[in-house]
Amino acid sequence: MAEFTVALAGIPIRIVCLFPETRAYFKDYLTDAEPSFSVEISAEAIEAERRYSDEKYALEPGEKPWSKRYLESLALLRQIADRMPEYGVILFHGSVIAVDGKAYLFTAPSGTGKTTHTRLWTETLPRAYILNGDKPFLKAEPDGRILACGAPWRGKEQYGRNEILPLEAICLLERDETNHIQAVSPKEAISTLLRQAYVPAGADRMIPAIGVLDRICRGVRLYRLGCNMDPEAAQVSIRAMIRSDTEDGRA
Repeated sequence: MAEFTVALAGIPIRIVCLFPETRAYFKDYLTDAEPSFSVEISAEAIEAERRYSDEKYALEPGEKPWSKRYLESLALLRQIADRMPEYGVILFHGSVIAVDGKAYLFTAPSGTGKTTHTRLWTETLPRAYILNGDKPFLKAEPDGRILACGAPWRGKEQYGRNEILPLEAICLLERDETNHIQAVSPKEAISTLLRQAYVPAGADRMIPAIGVLDRICRGVRLYRLGCNMDPEAAQVSIRAMIRSDTEDGRA
C-alpha cells in the first residue's frame, strides 16, 4: 500500500493505492497541502479496469497483458476525474501546446494526428512546447478564466509538464487534403467536445461536468481545422489562433 497527496489542476487529492511504485508516477505533482478529497484503489477496481481495457483495446496475439500498476493508474484517473467537476474541472482528451505563457488545445479522435500537429507547432515555433500530449485537465475559474492544467497522464510519447496556463483556444482537428481553419460557435462545437471530454456517469456528477464544459466553450475561442500533416498545416493554425490574440487585445 502507498498513501500520498498530489495537486492536480490546483486541487490537492489524497491517494491510497496498492502499488508503492505508483507514487513515482505522480512525482512531479506531490504536495503537502491538505487534501480536498480522497480516492482509494482496490483490487476490484483494478480488475474492472482490466475488463474495460480488454473490451476496448483487444490485445493482439503475443502482446503482453496490461500490468496491474498501469491498470491502477487508469483506475486512479477514473476516480479522480469523477470528482473533479465538483471543483470546476474536467478531464479532456487532447494535446495542449504552450506558447508565450498561453495554452492552445487540439482535440480529435485517436489516430487523427493531434500529437503530430502540436509537434509541428514546436518545430515551427522554437519557443513552443507541449504542456500535455493526451489527457489534460481543463479548469473553469469563478472569474471566467479557463485554464489548461498539466497531468501525469501524457500519452505514449510522455509529452508534458506540471504547469497551469490560461487556455486561449480549442481547435477541433480533422484530416483533409488541404489546410484550412475557421472559427466555430459553441453550438457548432459542443457535440464534438462532449465526445472528447470525460463525463462521469450518474446525473449527480454528469450535470456538473456538462456545466463546466459549457463554461469552457463560452470562455475560449473555438476553431475547426482541416489539415494534412505537412508543416504548412501548423502555419495555417498558428496564423489564425495566435494572430487573434493580438487582434482582440489579449496578447
